Amino acid sequence: MVAFLSTRSSDLEKRLNEVNLKLLQDGELATLNENKIKMLEQNYSQLEMEKSSVDNKLKVLIKEVKNLRARNQDLEDAYQHITNGYLDIKIVFDNLDIGNYS
Repeated sequence: MVAFLSTRSSDLEKRLNEVNLKLLQDGELATLNENKIKMLEQNYSQLEMEKSSVDNKLKVLIKEVKNLRARNQDLEDAYQHITNGYLDIKIVFDNLDIGNYS
């Protein structure tokens, strides 16, 4: 009976050591997971700040594109005005009979 109790005690002690080791490993794993979570949260915060910065730059670029389009339209309108003026002058000169005044 003593041998049985001694063996049983030894088995229980081994099992307790295994459970303690498992708890220790689980605790270390939990700590690692907590550290990973903190790191991921920091990365997410960094990405949010970068996204905000990119959004702001994109808004500026969109505004610049709109300004360039408006400027391009102004240049096209001016070109058309000059072309129309040239054609008006050409018509006037074509209708003049300069050869009769020489």
